[in-house]
This record gives sequence, C-alpha cells and structure tokens, in this order.
Amino acid sequence: MISLLFAGILCLTFDDRHWENWEKALPVFEKHGAKATFFPSGDLNAEALACLKKLHEAGHSVGCHSLGHRDAPAFFKNVSGTMYVRKEITPQKKALASVGINPEFFAYPNNRRDEDTDAQLAFQFKRFRAGCGVTRKDYYSPSNKTSITEFDCAFFPVSELPRRRVMGGVGVGAYYNTDIDDICRGVKRAAERDEVFVLFSHDICANPGKISMSTEWLEKILATARECGVAVKGFRELGPVEPQRPTGPMLVSLTFDDNIRDHLLVAAPELEKRGWKGVFAIVTDWVGKENKLSWDEVRELVRRGHEIAVHTRSHQGLGRLADKGKTELVREEIAVARDIIERETGMRPRLLCLPGSSYSAIVGKIAREEGLEPMTVPRACCGQGMADTTKTVAAARKRGMKRYDLLVHGVRPEGGGWRPFPSLESFKRHMQAIEDAERAGEIKVVDYDIMANIKVPK
Repeated sequence: MISLLFAGILCLTFDDRHWENWEKALPVFEKHGAKATFFPSGDLNAEALACLKKLHEAGHSVGCHSLGHRDAPAFFKNVSGTMYVRKEITPQKKALASVGINPEFFAYPNNRRDEDTDAQLAFQFKRFRAGCGVTRKDYYSPSNKTSITEFDCAFFPVSELPRRRVMGGVGVGAYYNTDIDDICRGVKRAAERDEVFVLFSHDICANPGKISMSTEWLEKILATARECGVAVKGFRELGPVEPQRPTGPMLVSLTFDDNIRDHLLVAAPELEKRGWKGVFAIVTDWVGKENKLSWDEVRELVRRGHEIAVHTRSHQGLGRLADKGKTELVREEIAVARDIIERETGMRPRLLCLPGSSYSAIVGKIAREEGLEPMTVPRACCGQGMADTTKTVAAARKRGMKRYDLLVHGVRPEGGGWRPFPSLESFKRHMQAIEDAERAGEIKVVDYDIMANIKVPK
C-alpha cells in the first residue's frame, strides 16, 4: 500500500564523475517521483555539462564537489580558503554557469569539513553535504550488526531544515558494508519520526564499484520511500537556510598594503585615536618612490607601535612563481625584503603579506623556513568599487565568520594606491563604520596574530 501523506524526507546524493550513468537512471527517479542531488568533481567537459544540464532540467539538483577532490580543512590550513575557492570551486561554478546551472550546494571531498571551511564557503554555497559521524568502525563494520536506526546522528527533524546548513550523510556501497534492508529501515524511521535521512554514493549501475549503488538498490530505496510516504528531494527543494545568529564578536584586523604615504599621514592617526594598531605591508623596492613611504616614515610607524609586514621585494605573485618552479626566486623575494626591513627599522618582521593573494603550500613552507607567517586569513578589500564596510562586516558575521582582515590600499585619490577611497571623507566613514560595529559588539579590532590565532615571536 502506498501512503498518500508525506512524512520525512530522504535526500539521495551522488558524487564524482558518473554523469552518464546518472542520466541513465533518470527513468528510475521519474518512476518514483523522486529527485536527487548530484555533485560532479573534476574538469567538466562538454559531454559532462550536457548530462548535468539534462539532470538539472529534469528537476534534480546539481552542486560542486571541487576540481581536484582536495580535502578542504587541510587546504585551508596549509594554503588558504581564498585559494581553495579560486582553484577548486570557481572553475566548476563557471563551467556549470555556462549551461545555465547555478550550483548552490557543495559536497565536501572525503566528507571532511570544519567550522572554518563552513564559514568561508558559506559565501559560495547555501548548503553542504558531508558525513554524519557514522564510520566504518561502527555501523559500517561487518562485525557490527547495529541498525542504522540506532544512530541518531544519521537523522534530524524536518523542522530543523531551515537552520541546517550542513547535511550529514550515510554512505551506500560495498566499501561501506551496506545492508540494503537496513538502509530501508532507516527510510522507515524517517517516515515514522518525520526526519531527514541523507545518503551518499557515487555511481548508479547494474554492477557498481565498492563506493557505488546498484540500480536494484536504488529501486528498492525509492520504492520503500514511496510506500512509507517519505518525500525524496534534491537540495534545491529543501527551501532557504536561515541566517546564522552570530555568537560573540568577530575578530577583525586592519591591514594597509603597498607602503602608501597616506598610511602614515591619514590612516595611522585614524587608528591611533581609536586605540587600534594596524599592519602595514611594505614592498621594499617601492620605498621612497612617489606617494610611497620613506624609510624614516616606516620607522615612525614602528615607533608608534604598528606592525610592519613583508610584502616582498618587488610585489611579484609568489604562488604563480612557485607554480612555475621558481622557488629560489620566491625565497629571494621574501628573505631579501625581510632583511632590508630589519636593517632599516631594527625590527624583524613576523608576517608575510601576499601580493595579489597569490599563494601555495610551497610558498607557505618557504615563508615559515624564513621565519615569517603567511597572512592567509580571509580578507575583504575596502575602497573604491568595493562593498560598503557595514554590509561587508554584516555579511561576514551572517555567514558565521569568526576572523576577518579588512584591507586598504589607497586612502584617497590624490594619495595614490590601488582602488583608493573616493575621498578622504569616505575613508573616514569607513573607519567610523568599523568603530560603530565594535561599539555594537559585532566585531573586536585586534592585532593580526590574535585575530588569526597564530603564534609568532614578538
């Protein structure tokens, strides 16, 4: 007997590069009135995009699974979140957009995530698919006969969907020692308790690999859901996610790049009257040039308690150099600038500010070998053509960001620098907006090392 009332939701998700078989499974989904979510990985060629477009047009959801299937937490820690988006996510989003798909969902490679990856990637996606805490050691072990219905971490109430950004799933396939009858018991639990049950697999075919689902299993799961009245939905049918309510102030640091003379004449006084200290990133080849700080002026910033960071010798993109195998030039750009700054100021720099945010794991390794900590915490550029400061801060807090660096280049048009504020008054309004946010308890302006939670010697 088929239920006429829907209670509970089943989310079926499929990862990696099996779009041809996903498309072949469309009649099975249509037969049961079911929708799924597909997360392709890797480079998406014309053939892949044609299949994914058909899935999308059939009402299924299509998200991203990264270009190189790299673990997000490790990449964020060893490289940066900015570079993860640039290298792993943006190419896929652009490819999908070319066939009219706006991917709003992301399946973490190997289901690995943490709070930092969620917060930073929330700027890119509405929901995430990850693991739910059920592992091979417990449920997936062939010697462990405990039913999936005993693992509360694999389910959550439908009523929580508007607040649930991360959807934890249970793997289906031989590798996961799947008992298909027990998976169907999980579907029945979702129906009985009005819960959401998320499953993940990879391919769909008659003779699947270890981490994939057979067509027979798919038929059985969908038939069980239909009999129990469980709605089988793709992620885009789940509705919006409510904004997260921030807990506590977001830690903010203030950085000024490219040794603009206005950084001393205008920015430093604005900081100091509020009791704040800034990070001033110095390109050593540019010292003393037009509209740039002299060494006497750099020393004055040091005397007043501000942080001086290495911004390399000549402002070359370090990540791009490393990608070309020019690691000795990377080291030279970093070490020569560090030594010049120490010689001229008497202060040994602690931080490396990355020109153009160009970075890689190799750059990080070299920087740390040279005694510098790369500045890789997410940052927002502030100035002409950039988002309003108040909105920038509010958006970051809304997405759960705990740390943020606000970056300025030019302070005013006549002072030079990249994307200067339209006027001196607009820069002062920027500073006032930061002060207002701090007074409201939304942010707290701190030194970079405190904000980034790193230990660098004083």
